[in-house]
Amino acid sequence: MKQIKLCKEFSFSSAHSLPLHAGLCKNIHGHTYTLQVYVQGPLETQELPNKGMVIDFATLKQIVTDRVISKLDHQYLNDTLDFTTTAENMAVWILSQLQEAMDDHNGTFGKVEVTKIRLYETPTCFVEVEA
Repeated sequence: MKQIKLCKEFSFSSAHSLPLHAGLCKNIHGHTYTLQVYVQGPLETQELPNKGMVIDFATLKQIVTDRVISKLDHQYLNDTLDFTTTAENMAVWILSQLQEAMDDHNGTFGKVEVTKIRLYETPTCFVEVEA
């Protein structure tokens, strides 16, 4: 059974500071983040033959919005998250949130897995974390 990969992109704006950082990022500053969520799954399963899609993009959008965007958009991340708000740590947290959420939705479309998160902190700087 072929596994199909797909990606959906999101954007959110947040502020944070890195108090232990020696550079300018120790000060409060903001970013417009770009988040790319990569998932994969079968086009069809024995339970759901000929469904024709891995997951509805609208469903994926709702999951990401509920579990990530609604919590981070227009927030001061230091007050929202309980870890140092580097892009690396945020990507790991986002992956964990979406893996958990996807587990709750599997069955609707078959076994869909979040395979990678790419988080741009600026247009030219990003981090990736793979499952």
